[in-house]
Amino acid sequence: MKIHEVENDLKLRQSVGLSPLKKGTLIHVAFFDLEVCKKIALEGVVASEILTGKEDRNDEINYCADFFKVPNDTSIEDYISWYQEFENNDSALKTKRMEADYLPRLSNYRVGIIMNGQDRDLKQLTESDAYRKDFSSIVTNLPTEKKSEKSKRIAAVLAGIPPNYISGIILPPKIMSNPVYVRAVKEIFGANVMIFDLLGNEL
Repeated sequence: MKIHEVENDLKLRQSVGLSPLKKGTLIHVAFFDLEVCKKIALEGVVASEILTGKEDRNDEINYCADFFKVPNDTSIEDYISWYQEFENNDSALKTKRMEADYLPRLSNYRVGIIMNGQDRDLKQLTESDAYRKDFSSIVTNLPTEKKSEKSKRIAAVLAGIPPNYISGIILPPKIMSNPVYVRAVKEIFGANVMIFDLLGNEL
């Protein structure tokens, strides 16, 4: 099935000297697995209940696809540095930012899937966000309280987002060190999707 190709906003922003990640850009996280990458490239980021009929883990939101939201216009390198800092750096009681447990880091095998932040149709689709609308008859589990500071940095899009809105992939060093994996990821997602390391270098 042929789907409508969307202009890659990461390429567009970089070509005119803007920070590649715009405020509000959505990033989904997945454990690295080539078969998982193939499913995402084919089907998009979709709630597991819709794909398999099985409920998500307890820390995920039923019938929704989960995303982190970039808090400000920034580079990939600066965003990754930011979420690995402590939430309250000036306090004696330091806590990690919630993103640090999930998004790509030096020591994990997680990949970040960057969605198109500029497309008008996508913006309409992502308005169906369980953290910003009432879907209580469908969504029975919200791990983070609505209207909290943390909820401003996450999204739970009802059903999910199709694959033509994938703009980029962030790979951690443990994957980058294997050229076979890097080549496979490029082939799976195609030339329109940009592949980055943790420093924001395009591969």
